[in-house]
Amino acid sequence: MVTHTNPPTARLTLSGPRRNFTLLDPREIKMFLNLERAHLGDYPVRVNRTEIIYPSGLILDDIEPRLVLLQIAERGETNAAKIETNRIAAPTVPTPPAPHPQ
Repeated sequence: MVTHTNPPTARLTLSGPRRNFTLLDPREIKMFLNLERAHLGDYPVRVNRTEIIYPSGLILDDIEPRLVLLQIAERGETNAAKIETNRIAAPTVPTPPAPHPQ
């Protein structure tokens, strides 16, 4: 059971047409980490592009951080914290530059 993640959130940089960002719901973006070989204690996990699901029409430019440290404990430990499954920071849409006066 994962009891702690460090850092607790991930930041993705996405690009694409502005219209694809207007209706973007952050819940459509998900990160899945393969914990098949995880062991008790501190377990570092590299975040790969293939583990990120995001809406079509967008391009994944960057992931921060690329390495996440998980603390893993046996199920049923009393001090285990509940980890949310969707811990990706909400997207921000860049403001386009103002047009140049002519």
